[in-house]
This record gives sequence, structure tokens and C-alpha cells, in this order.
Amino acid sequence: MRRRAGIERAALTVAPDPEDCVLRLVLGGDALGGELLTFTGTALEPVAGGTRLRLPGHLGTGDASMEPLPATLLLRVVEHADDRLLVVGTTRVPYGPLRRTTGFALSRTRPARHLCLLLAAEFTCAP
Repeated sequence: MRRRAGIERAALTVAPDPEDCVLRLVLGGDALGGELLTFTGTALEPVAGGTRLRLPGHLGTGDASMEPLPATLLLRVVEHADDRLLVVGTTRVPYGPLRRTTGFALSRTRPARHLCLLLAAEFTCAP
């Protein structure tokens, strides 16, 4: 079972210190019932010689009364240059809070505790 949520906004701030790098993604669309999910990665950890990146962070939902959920985005670097970065990645999201806050629902015959979000993103350098 697959659904597609679009990336409404994406921003990657790269700093000399990997601990100061920030990735912010805002996901939305019909699959999320018109609500928005926001992933904010708080550090960039190169793994496997820089071919993969780990971004620990949190996932916020449209419900302001809920604390953001801890999430780790694992990215594979597909292509990179001085002014461009192309990545694909995954993160696991707890299904319960996602269902309660966005209205995203699976069939009762397909229960789930977690969902896997798959994303592809291209970042270009903007002065």
C-alpha cells in the first residue's frame, strides 16, 4: 500500500560544523488529508565514507498539542557537486500519531505500528 505526499518546502543549511547543519522538509498533499508534516534534522552525520547521511531530528504534525516525534532520516547520496546534492532516503514514522493528526488511515485489514516514508530530494546552492 503506497500513497504519495508531496514536498511542499525543503531547505538544507550546510555549515562547516556538521552539528550546525539543518534540514527542514514540509510534506503535504491529499495523502495526508491536507495536513502538513514537518521533519527537522538537527545535525548531519556522514556515514559509510560520505555515501550516506544520517540526520537525527524530529517530525512535527499539524497538531500543536502533540510533542514532535523523534525521527532519524537515513539518506543515500545519489549525486553531489559543489552546488548540487541529490539524495534518496527513508524514515520510520509511528502510525498512531500520524493517523490521529492528519486523518491518514489504512484499511482495518492492514494494521500497522509504523510507516516508512521514502523521499527523493535535490538541493541546489542558492547564494
